[in-house]
Amino acid sequence: MLTPTRRARLVPLIILATIFIAVVIAVRFTGDAPIVSRTTTPQHEHDDSDAPSGRAVVVVLPFENLGSARDAFFAAGVSDEIASRLAAISSIGVISRTTAARYAQTTKSIAEIGEELGVDYVLEGSVRWEHAVRGNRVRIAPRLIRVSDDTQLWSGQYDRQLEDVFAVQSDVAAQVVRQLNLRLRAEEQRAVAGALTDNFAAYEAYLHGLEAAKRSYSERDARDTVSWFAKSVSLDPSFATAWARLAIAHAFLYHVGFDRSPARLEQAKVALDRASALDAELPLVHMASGYFHYWGYLDYERASSEMALAWKALPNDSDVIQAIAFVRRRQGDLEEAAQNLHDAQTLDPQNVRLLLEIGQTQLMLRHYAEAVAAYDRAIELAPEQTLVHAGRVEAEWMSGGSLESAARLIAKLPKRDDENGVALQYRQAMYRRDYNAALRVLGRTRVREFFLLHIEQSFAPRELLIADAQAFRGNQLAAQRSYTAARVLIERLIAKRPDDADLRSALGLTLAGLGDHARAIEEATRAVELLPIAKDALSGPERVLDLAKVLARCGEKQQAIERLQSLLAIPSLVSPAMLKLDPVWDPLRTEPAFRALLQ
Repeated sequence: MLTPTRRARLVPLIILATIFIAVVIAVRFTGDAPIVSRTTTPQHEHDDSDAPSGRAVVVVLPFENLGSARDAFFAAGVSDEIASRLAAISSIGVISRTTAARYAQTTKSIAEIGEELGVDYVLEGSVRWEHAVRGNRVRIAPRLIRVSDDTQLWSGQYDRQLEDVFAVQSDVAAQVVRQLNLRLRAEEQRAVAGALTDNFAAYEAYLHGLEAAKRSYSERDARDTVSWFAKSVSLDPSFATAWARLAIAHAFLYHVGFDRSPARLEQAKVALDRASALDAELPLVHMASGYFHYWGYLDYERASSEMALAWKALPNDSDVIQAIAFVRRRQGDLEEAAQNLHDAQTLDPQNVRLLLEIGQTQLMLRHYAEAVAAYDRAIELAPEQTLVHAGRVEAEWMSGGSLESAARLIAKLPKRDDENGVALQYRQAMYRRDYNAALRVLGRTRVREFFLLHIEQSFAPRELLIADAQAFRGNQLAAQRSYTAARVLIERLIAKRPDDADLRSALGLTLAGLGDHARAIEEATRAVELLPIAKDALSGPERVLDLAKVLARCGEKQQAIERLQSLLAIPSLVSPAMLKLDPVWDPLRTEPAFRALLQ
């Protein structure tokens, strides 16, 4: 399955799964505290019986930047921070900043926006940062509009020194509270009124960090994110929120494989400890702790506990709800995770990455109609992204759609030569048993150096993919050379990361191709031991699938079939249709037990 989650030197990810951030994109967690679900609600100090069951929903649109283009990040930061303050209020719903950002410079009417997002109120406005030799000033003009009758309930005009922007953000949020006649608990009042920092230079660097984090999954942007947050805390060492975001940014570099060094994880811990020392009850500190324990140590229980605390304080933060869903998924409760993701989507209906996560989860549950609906919606929102098309093709393969229908979908790819496009075309050619076409696809890619493709959540060096196509075509001499090249590359990586389950799986598959059956089975089994399903129900099944492939290649047919039987009995990215398509299972096709699986 072309998916995302781990090592983004492999950048374009196929079915996004590690959401870098509530800061930095969004993520995955779990623990002893209550988990958000269709039956669990946040445990606040008292029952919010005064809040209507059909609570009002607000969207804070990106404020229009009336200044220089270079100030766009600041205008976005002003509106994002107001939305963050409102998100701490449990009696209203607040549309996520990810969805709101899609309406920057929109020409749609308030009525159209209200209908699309299902909101009752729209907060919009403008920002002008006036750079001056003698002191900078900022002009902010917010407007609160009721959607039902297009009535402007309130507007404000703030002309302040730049350093007063935090007070303006608090006042705007407070005005929304007044206009909607909301009653706030003490902690909600503090969230609305609080200031992140009194150092504007630190705040400016912080906003640049948020901007870098939103741009992409690239290594450059991930490292830029770290640099900006590090600069922010150097300017204001007491900036707890920036320390928390720095901890997440460091943990992300470790998690996706840009820097798997112990030093990187230690940097994340130092930042987290500093944030906690400054404000242990800050919701983002709990989120950072959750990310750290999940990404750094796969400690889902601790991560879940921390994320539940963050969710209690930020009931409208879709990133928190997603994070909890991701941990649920790792623990094997995919039905609950799917519901959590649906809940997050109500607050973030146009988040493409969230739709991809929903699609992947529904694929694992083998709910193909729901998966297709999620991918189709993602394609509507982001037709230029190969990633969203990849999920849709995956759903076609898994659900038993024809190779012809898959080919029509692949023909619509906006980019055929990026890693995702290459991987899709390669797999389609392999499923057609057109091995020459598979080799041509790999041969014409512009990526000539060693790279990894994320196929069915498994990493494989390009040489291994070439070797498989050569072997299935019958060119054993060429295949042996390619398998040998793949082995050298994988073993070099394993020397640096001996406990990397993905690499152990890849080595097992390579050794099976080389005919070293005993060691191939040993390596693939080691991968399952390193990442068992009981420890990780999302990626663990893929290690079992790789072991089944190794067993099939090594002539251990009954053992291979038993592994496939176990995968079909649980949520996984294995389906009877995929077993029919993939030539790796050809050695099993005469076995009655395998034919039974295809039913």
